[in-house]
Amino acid sequence: MGKVPATYRARITFLINICMEIEAKEGYIDVHKLAEETGLTERAIRDYINDLLTLGILNYAGTGKYTVNKEWVNEVLKEVALGPYIQLKLDDFINPGYIQTVLGAKTLENKVKRIFKKLNLELAFSGEIREKVRKTKIDGRYGPLIGEKLIYEKSARNIALDDIYVPGSASCRNINNYGAHYFAVLSVVYLSAGCYIGYYEKNILNQYRSDSRVVPELISFRGKEPFLPGEPFYELSTDFPELLHVGRSIAARYLEEILHYQLDIKTIEEHGDKFDIYFRMGTLVPHGFVVKAKKLVLIRDKCHELFYKLVGEAKKRKILVVGVTAFPTDNIFLKHAERLLKFKVAETNDMNFLLNILDDGDTTCLIEREREKGRPPVEDWYEFYLKYRNYIVRFDFISQKDPWEEYEKIRDLAYSSAIVPPAPGIPPGPGIVSTAQALAYSNLGQLRRSIEGVLKAVFQDYVQQLQEERDEKRWERIKNGEEE
Repeated sequence: MGKVPATYRARITFLINICMEIEAKEGYIDVHKLAEETGLTERAIRDYINDLLTLGILNYAGTGKYTVNKEWVNEVLKEVALGPYIQLKLDDFINPGYIQTVLGAKTLENKVKRIFKKLNLELAFSGEIREKVRKTKIDGRYGPLIGEKLIYEKSARNIALDDIYVPGSASCRNINNYGAHYFAVLSVVYLSAGCYIGYYEKNILNQYRSDSRVVPELISFRGKEPFLPGEPFYELSTDFPELLHVGRSIAARYLEEILHYQLDIKTIEEHGDKFDIYFRMGTLVPHGFVVKAKKLVLIRDKCHELFYKLVGEAKKRKILVVGVTAFPTDNIFLKHAERLLKFKVAETNDMNFLLNILDDGDTTCLIEREREKGRPPVEDWYEFYLKYRNYIVRFDFISQKDPWEEYEKIRDLAYSSAIVPPAPGIPPGPGIVSTAQALAYSNLGQLRRSIEGVLKAVFQDYVQQLQEERDEKRWERIKNGEEE
């Protein structure tokens, strides 16, 4: 009897992380070592390894040894760095781009379909379920799903972008640990956010009339003293050292959102007369983490305060702020579609499910989001999915009047300005958001290089100074006849 999908998914997810740990220690992975670490038989391990090879997560190095596909793992880590993930999950690798690639390769199709069957994903990629979902009507409302039907076919229109400003913003972060000799470790969170206000003329982006900004700005403060940097240092402490990683990740996430909200507010205050829709990368409402540490609570409250300020400023100027999520992990649409259809479709997220259901230009019905634990309370919060080429993108917004009118405006503007990602790591979606993301990444790289250079120089000088002081004290003791 085969393993149930949940067991298979949990076990192979566990193996992915064990493989990474073993390779970090040993330099390679083999069947015997994996069996020792997991308590599984070597026969079972070989079956799992074959699946990991098929999925491209492992590479065969020869003589019974395997290595992790670091290039792909690094790409996945960039995408899932949205929250305090401790382990990579199998679902992080089963993404739309990968599925499209392997299903287009006939030599791999049967092998991959065998894995899809183990994961209970086979039905999700069948023509039968696709047609059922596309034809299903909901006549107004079913749970949080709102509309006449589940799928609106070819609803997105390609509108002319002429004499119009389309703004977008994005942010990024990176956590690095630096050691000062053997006695201190400093964790540095690098943050950056970028905004691009694109001006379209006759469907062409006019860069000369467009505007951009990044924060923090890398400018010299020489001659502008006193420079008041605020409070860039946060001390986190715990009785459980293994929780520090999670704490730092949550703090970094909140600090990134704080920087992003501050940039959005300033942009709307200064340029809000130019546009009535403002796209921002990431979900509009802050992610919900249940935190109790004093510093984390303070940072979370600051984040929520700025979120409400952004919503209030946008409402005052009648600007619709729209969150753009390029790699959503929710399964709200799938869960309620299964209940409506009265059978289990798959164990996956909405993005992977909708990849086979939606065609280019299709959208889902509106999904009304309810209040979630840890998130600030909001009303009239809606989202929907749109497919552009081979990409599924989710848009969420807080309605100010008629959500269906707002949905149509967002849908058509997003579809008309969408581009294929120009480089790895740049998410799909409206082109101005992708540009803002590229600006944020570039600024983050410059920031990190500048600070790393300073830190290394300071650490080296400090350690050298300590060594010289220690040697002087030793020499004094020798001169005074004291024992070393």
